[in-house]
Amino acid sequence: MRFFNVYLAISILIFFANRITAQKIDEDEISRLREVYPESQVIFLKYIADIDVSVKGDSLYVEKKNFENTFYLGSQVSQFAKDRIYSSSFYELKDIEAYSLVPSGRRYKKANVSSFKESFNKNSDFFYDDFKTINFVFPGIEQNAQSVLSYTEIYEEPRFGDKFFFQSGMPLDYARFSVTVDEKIDIEISKFNFEGYDIKVTEEKLKGDRIRYTFESKEIQKWETESNSQGISFYAPHVVFRIKSFVDSQGVTHRVLDDLNDLFAWYSDFVGDLATKKDLKIQEVVDELISEDDTEIDKVRKIYYWVQDNIKYIAFEDGMRGFIPHSGAYVCEKRYGDCKDMASIIVNMLHHAGIKAHFTWVGTRSIPYKYTELPTTMVDNHMIATYKSGEDYYFLDATAQYLPFPLPSSMIQGKETLIKTDDGFEIVEVPEIGYEENVMNDTIRIKLDESTIFGKGNVSLSGYAKLFNAFNLIQSDEKSVSDYLNYLLAKGNNKFLIDDYDIANLYNRDLPIEVDYSFNLSDYYRNINDDIYINLNLDRAMDNFIFEKDRKLPYENRFRYTNKIVTILEKPEGYELSYLPENITFENDLLAFTISYNEMDGEIIMDKTLKVKYLTLQPDEFDEHNKAVKELNKAYREAIVLSKK
Repeated sequence: MRFFNVYLAISILIFFANRITAQKIDEDEISRLREVYPESQVIFLKYIADIDVSVKGDSLYVEKKNFENTFYLGSQVSQFAKDRIYSSSFYELKDIEAYSLVPSGRRYKKANVSSFKESFNKNSDFFYDDFKTINFVFPGIEQNAQSVLSYTEIYEEPRFGDKFFFQSGMPLDYARFSVTVDEKIDIEISKFNFEGYDIKVTEEKLKGDRIRYTFESKEIQKWETESNSQGISFYAPHVVFRIKSFVDSQGVTHRVLDDLNDLFAWYSDFVGDLATKKDLKIQEVVDELISEDDTEIDKVRKIYYWVQDNIKYIAFEDGMRGFIPHSGAYVCEKRYGDCKDMASIIVNMLHHAGIKAHFTWVGTRSIPYKYTELPTTMVDNHMIATYKSGEDYYFLDATAQYLPFPLPSSMIQGKETLIKTDDGFEIVEVPEIGYEENVMNDTIRIKLDESTIFGKGNVSLSGYAKLFNAFNLIQSDEKSVSDYLNYLLAKGNNKFLIDDYDIANLYNRDLPIEVDYSFNLSDYYRNINDDIYINLNLDRAMDNFIFEKDRKLPYENRFRYTNKIVTILEKPEGYELSYLPENITFENDLLAFTISYNEMDGEIIMDKTLKVKYLTLQPDEFDEHNKAVKELNKAYREAIVLSKK
């Protein structure tokens, strides 16, 4: 990943204006705030950013003034006194002012923040980055108090642009975003998710051939997160600002980010000739890996797997190193690198093998934008390598250490890629992998002994089902592996316990993981008089997985998948089958399942297949999904009955 923190810093705290100040809030205004935001402890009275872009000589000068006025409406507000500002080498931070306005009779008493402590940003996604946080605490925060924060940012690189959200984790009573530019500066402000919001947009001519674009909103409630939902960028109203071009003082036109060609030209400079650089050590490694008898696909697979096995992924960002990869030779020597470095060594090693491969930029599924609609750095946060054979594209992401070739990493499914070709670039969409390729296949044989079920099983995991379980099975100690298998293979009730297990193909990416295991399960079936009642649905995937009517956001799956389970019951001696449930099949566009029962040679067999077809489930599909789950729940309640002869 790269450059996540740039937008964490640039996008979260965006405010401003020429000189905005906090005002005393009277009782009528407090009553209005309580009525409009009845569930909120804290609100933004003003949440404002003003960007000013001007031409100085042959370059651009970009300044942003920020202003945030917070009102503490509730009685439990002391926890909100802590605040922070983000800082990095991408912009100069200055003119920081922070203070509290504490009620004192009919007036406010001003209390300045006395201490600003700078520390490196401790983001667990990064081994190192150059982002810092300036931490401080507003003094005297209590009910009906206010806090004020203002600061200025001077941007070093105008290509980064900016974004502004009209919705946040706290209500925004008034929000404003404005951009003031010289007339000879061509900009674009893209609007996202404005439907349903009253956001006033104005354009104003100013003195000195300047133009101001202003966006204003009032009384917007806070955004609410929901489990497995898409991020705020997917649905909150916001704008993305970029500079397309400008004319300097000599009348020369400079392109900044007018279109995708400009973005690619800038990105292309970062990789230069890294793809084709020759290195003796790289050549030695490649020669040892491949042979003349290998097909081209075999060579690609071997090199890709070598990088996964031998280059440790470490996210490392320092200024423009968030964009510029190291050479393949450097990465090979150090044996570690970030996503750009791993892409670099794959492309370079394949070149040494006489195979064309390409640097590729891509955004993960956490980003809603496309290159074709928004040619800015905000579209991507990741780099991979791409190999093309005929009309087929292979997206090689070595940061996913156990990812089998040729699966793309799950986090980029369906995303546009920007691929550097020999003579330019092309936009290619990563495929969304079907449920048929991500399979958990479990077969168990069980027998009954008094009140306990004893069983032996074999489960195989392929595709993403293998990838997302492999890390827990490889990286953990023996107890942790056992605990994880008890979680993964859990059946019946909370008394399920694995007695023994053996794992195969854990390190072989080209074969499914195979786990042979034995288990016991107490107090699961019922023996009433001369009858045994047992539900063979020991595994109840998606049981009661119902979306409530008040859910508003889409539901995100990591991947589509298929679960198959065959349960074979050894019929107890002296018993015969007296009731066998009917077979059932259900299918719609989102889910499908079949459950069939059969008696054969003294065994009762239940064969179940569940297919989850969606990657992102939209709110208007919840009813259809719930309908399928209710049918599944009904099938899960069926039990067989064994009676004494």
